[in-house]
Amino acid sequence: MKKLTYYVAPHTDSALRRFMARLAYQPILLATGSEDETGQLVFVDNRLVAVLVRLDSEAHGDLTGLWYVEKTFGVECDWPMLFTSLAEVKTWASSRFGNESDY
Repeated sequence: MKKLTYYVAPHTDSALRRFMARLAYQPILLATGSEDETGQLVFVDNRLVAVLVRLDSEAHGDLTGLWYVEKTFGVECDWPMLFTSLAEVKTWASSRFGNESDY
């Protein structure tokens, strides 16, 4: 699968723009044993920092369609961590990995 990199619009804060240039996603399929197979690897400076899975099964009720953080690397996080979009993941990643000395 092709690695996708997402960038913020030019009108955003310059520090956030610099961070976004360091952020990349790679779509993957996860062997979860359930309908929840769609995943994303999250990289900062080519370092894997998180594994996300989209909750696709209707068994999740109101949580269906959200992104769940399966695993993080380099930081402690509150669990469970759920995001409505990959744009929200960008905001979270910026707060956790914005400073290179943090990981």
